[in-house]
Amino acid sequence: MNICLTHFHHLLLISFMITPGTFYGDSSEKSPLISTHVQTTDPFMTDISIAGISTPSLIRGGETVEIFVAVNNLGNQDITEEIIIELTDQTDNVEIGSKLIRDGLAQGNSTTLRFIWNTEESSLGDHTLNASHNYGDDVEDNNFLTDTVIIR
Repeated sequence: MNICLTHFHHLLLISFMITPGTFYGDSSEKSPLISTHVQTTDPFMTDISIAGISTPSLIRGGETVEIFVAVNNLGNQDITEEIIIELTDQTDNVEIGSKLIRDGLAQGNSTTLRFIWNTEESSLGDHTLNASHNYGDDVEDNNFLTDTVIIR
């Protein structure tokens, strides 16, 4: 039997040759080559994700509202350093607030942070809110998330 292992970007291809005439699986299959794919992960991958922003669908101008931001650790490492989450109103270029996840976030865990937004000085109309974190991880695509709300 010959075995070949090929690893390419999170994918492990295992191929091996069995002596012709050997049966496996469905007895109608007589191919001497078997291959399979095994998904792998980097041994040390960090990935803090801004997973969601929960906002009221409509806000009356001048209202004070709660905004919730969900943060996940999708990596395969515990994060023990502080993580700062910022929420900004990009439309009016105003920081709504920042929150500190003091002890980091263990692998596979998540947390939801509560922000209070006083819209008294906010313009009317559509507002793009942006939640982001400051942690330098291996996956940058999910380090921020935007959501649109309407202030009337």
